[in-house]
Amino acid sequence: MKKTCVVLTALTLLFSGCLLEPEENVPQSEIDVTDFYTVWESFESFYPLFIEKDIDWVEVAREYYPMALEVESVEELSLLTADMISILEDPSLFVITPSGERVYPFMKEYTSNVDMSVLMDNYLVPNGFVDHVEGFGWCDPAVLPYAFFDSLPTSFDTLAAPAFDDFIGACVDEGVPAIILDIRMNPFARRKSYRYSHYVMSRFLEHSRIGAVYRYRVGPEYDMLSDYHPAIDAAGPNRFYGTVYLLIGGECLNGSEDMAANMNYFPNTITVGDTTGGSCNYINMVSCGQGTDSTWSVAYGRGTTLTHDYHYIEGVGVPPDLYVESTEADFAAGIDPVMEYAMGLIQ
Repeated sequence: MKKTCVVLTALTLLFSGCLLEPEENVPQSEIDVTDFYTVWESFESFYPLFIEKDIDWVEVAREYYPMALEVESVEELSLLTADMISILEDPSLFVITPSGERVYPFMKEYTSNVDMSVLMDNYLVPNGFVDHVEGFGWCDPAVLPYAFFDSLPTSFDTLAAPAFDDFIGACVDEGVPAIILDIRMNPFARRKSYRYSHYVMSRFLEHSRIGAVYRYRVGPEYDMLSDYHPAIDAAGPNRFYGTVYLLIGGECLNGSEDMAANMNYFPNTITVGDTTGGSCNYINMVSCGQGTDSTWSVAYGRGTTLTHDYHYIEGVGVPPDLYVESTEADFAAGIDPVMEYAMGLIQ
């Protein structure tokens, strides 16, 4: 408690300018920078990866607060805030500026192992492709028991969830021993989509199962963390208990990476492809400029995902059970090596 009080006192002095060197002191800004502190404090209170990333957030405030006092508009303040959180190198974070622009301060570079044109033209259409609705696409299981998600379903999607359940039912009725579920093309999950990844995963379980670990900050110190081990319940009108070949790769981030982390520990799932992108964090939003004409908001980190055996996914990813190399030369030749390999497994 004593350490916490000292830190809070120091922060109060910092944001009042008292801890700056005399030559660093600048005139008070005409722009209200209270929201800048609110954003900074949201990260200071809740972000779970400061230790993992070796970042002292108070030192970040020392660097950026004097710059915040010099901005000439709220738009500029929001962009400075984006620059500040870019230090975290966390692709799940973003700023929505007063002008409505969504700014991702850090865009992760990843290598995709799927080309949708090659996949569709050379593998799906020739093998009973049925439809693609609200991020879910599938083939006739009697021809090829294959489905993909390029975005996960939400409660607002009225077509994808029923179509997915119908696909599972058709696989059961057809008596196929294995299916291919492809999430290689799913880089940006919608907010709150993690519970919808659980919706998808529940169709492949006979009993409830614990998979990944979710870690949250629960106190003012950076190491005050708590782990949550939610059970994924078996649910749904139709369930498939055969083998699931889950296709993954570097373009799997957020909700799809959550699926990979959890299904890696399902007894009937084998992951195929390449290591996922390594960004599986959870966000909350802080609103700024309330009561003014210049509102803006910031996504701040609230939690992160670990594998079942307590390894951080952030910056590392989830490796596949079966690695299959894919190159641009393969795609140029009209070949999807991961799909070829998976189709060989179900024959």
